[in-house]
Amino acid sequence: MPKSILFWPDVYREQGHWLPTLKWAQDLHDNVINNEHIYSVQYMGISDCEPIISQYDVGGGVRFGWNTILQNMYPLGYTTASHGTPNERWKPWHIWAILYSQFSDKSAVVSAGGTVPNEKLWDDAQSIRAAWNAALPNLLVSGFFTSLETLLFYWIYKNRAGRSDLDFVITTTYLRHPQDDPAVRAMQNLQAFSKPELFKIINMATKGEISTEEPELTVEEFVQPLETFNELIPCPREFDYDHYKHGELVHYVEPCITKELIHTTTSRDSEGKEIPWHDIKDAQGQVVTPGIIDSKSNIIFVTAGSQVLDYEDKAKNLFHSMCKAMQSPQMKDCFLVVAAGSSLVNSDEWKDYDKSRVLIANWVPQRELLASGKVKCALIHGGLATIKECVYYNCNFVIHPMGKDQVDNALRLKHCGINNMLPMSNVCAETLLNAINRVTSDYLMKAKLKKLSDLFQEIERNEPPEVTPPGTALLLEILENQGTGGV
Repeated sequence: MPKSILFWPDVYREQGHWLPTLKWAQDLHDNVINNEHIYSVQYMGISDCEPIISQYDVGGGVRFGWNTILQNMYPLGYTTASHGTPNERWKPWHIWAILYSQFSDKSAVVSAGGTVPNEKLWDDAQSIRAAWNAALPNLLVSGFFTSLETLLFYWIYKNRAGRSDLDFVITTTYLRHPQDDPAVRAMQNLQAFSKPELFKIINMATKGEISTEEPELTVEEFVQPLETFNELIPCPREFDYDHYKHGELVHYVEPCITKELIHTTTSRDSEGKEIPWHDIKDAQGQVVTPGIIDSKSNIIFVTAGSQVLDYEDKAKNLFHSMCKAMQSPQMKDCFLVVAAGSSLVNSDEWKDYDKSRVLIANWVPQRELLASGKVKCALIHGGLATIKECVYYNCNFVIHPMGKDQVDNALRLKHCGINNMLPMSNVCAETLLNAINRVTSDYLMKAKLKKLSDLFQEIERNEPPEVTPPGTALLLEILENQGTGGV
């Protein structure tokens, strides 16, 4: 029977937290002996996150298994309705669902000294229990922003169950400070609870008792298991600061550039027209409708990331400034593609721009566009995932940090000799033109980018073929050494 891996990168729909794991999931799935898969790969998450997984083709139309959880707490559309940083987005409600998931029926709750929770909470708890039982994982790969959640799974489903064939790995999809480790993250989240609630959490997790009595463990002792888990940072070490020293269980690995998701809805522009990204040909092979990627060159690509509504005003300022910059003689041979997102694309504010040279899209095949060689320059918000793609495909780019970890990422690029940040406070048509000219003509900066790109590609590819990328290799090692003392 194949060993099972369950991925839960984040509670919420932050694409940058989910996409890197697909690279490892693909590699694990591809391990075959005598036409038999060695590993079974499944995901779980809230309804908003399901399309990320369902739109990924493992191969031959195959999809990874998916288990929906927490539908009452986080109904479909929740992520769109709530904006902010990962810290602001985190809510304590689902912690109770994980804790109550250990009980198979309501009578067990009473026997443990508690009262039965309301129906919605109970249903969400049972959805977690069902997802766990469907996967019966040997390895849970979760995210840095679900460190506390991972800790609860450890206490309930490994420690108290006595399972030596169950391990945990944390994926940290941003470049954190060495002191801000998963244990610290869990302790920060625990501050959202009152002292009686905190005692109840520790007692339920470590002993299965529903009690607000002071537990035997301190908070520091409770979170200590997180310091024993391997942590993967899906980014080469060379991109981070030299003086950052993490523990031996923290591993910088491959950049995890996944293939483009299958977009199941029609890509449309600001006028509601369908966008052909590639040439549409007739039966004789003649082009009847030119595609954007196939027919355009010198593309200026602008994006504010998948969570554009988290900083809507800044994003709109960037989009409009670049649209105005397109009127400059400097841009006469260029074509602008703006990834505005499904909410902003329908605004009337785009109607005055020259649509023969400006495309406002609800969705753009970003990785495919960057890989095409048609992009003269990308203007990006500075999320780590988009930076890695620009670097990997050796695409000139300018960073306009809008929040979260984006300024830190821009400063790391400067540390690597790629000084391409333009603060949002300085963004206007003129400054954008100057920034584009600088990054496309500064040969020293371009050489630094090419060097970093070559490094990213070397680590990502299996070259020579018998060499497994470091992140995948570590996951395989953990699975192979289960019950023998660990990695």
